[in-house]
Amino acid sequence: MNENNLLLRIKKPLEIILIAVFFLMLASFLIRDIYSKDIGFHIKAGEWIVENHKVPDKDMFSYTVP
Repeated sequence: MNENNLLLRIKKPLEIILIAVFFLMLASFLIRDIYSKDIGFHIKAGEWIVENHKVPDKDMFSYTVP
C-alpha cells in the first residue's frame, strides 16, 4: 500500500475525531458552574488590562497592601 494513500485514508476519520473531541470539551466547559469567590477580582483585573494594555505589576485591589 502506498504511504500517501494510507495517510489520505487516515486523515478524514482523524479530523472528525478531533472536531468531536473539541466540541465535547467545549460543551463540558460550558455546563460547569462558576464557583470561584474571586471572579469579581478576575473580571476587574481583565478590564484594567484591556484599558491599559499591560499586566498589573502590583496588587491594586487590596487597600492593605502599600
